[in-house]
Amino acid sequence: MSARRLPSDAISQFDQWAAAVFDESSLGMIRVCSDLSIAAWNQTTAETLGLATLEGVSVAELAADQQSLNILRNQGEQRRQGLSTEFEINVIHLPDRRPVPVKVTAMPVIADNGEFAGTFAMRSTNSRHRLGSN
Repeated sequence: MSARRLPSDAISQFDQWAAAVFDESSLGMIRVCSDLSIAAWNQTTAETLGLATLEGVSVAELAADQQSLNILRNQGEQRRQGLSTEFEINVIHLPDRRPVPVKVTAMPVIADNGEFAGTFAMRSTNSRHRLGSN
């Protein structure tokens, strides 16, 4: 099966739709650069971490424990190899340093020149551990 290409007149409509999905989704979404700095995030991601902004934050700082950091590093290597995967880690809710278990679906971002440019990831919080619930 080959990838479907949008007609050029539909691209701006698609871009608008994709931006709305990114902004309004109840799934946390994040775009991470190849150097692990965070390039973009939606409100759901910021709320999960207890922050208003993720500007200047490295994805490595979000790991709640050493095991989660090791998983993030391993997953970064898989992205560099062009692989998309799902995995579970604990991220840190920064204001109170509380770990939050999340399931992540991550895929590589490839630049126009064909080089690895980073990762796009979506996450869901385990419903038993949603923020504010017992």
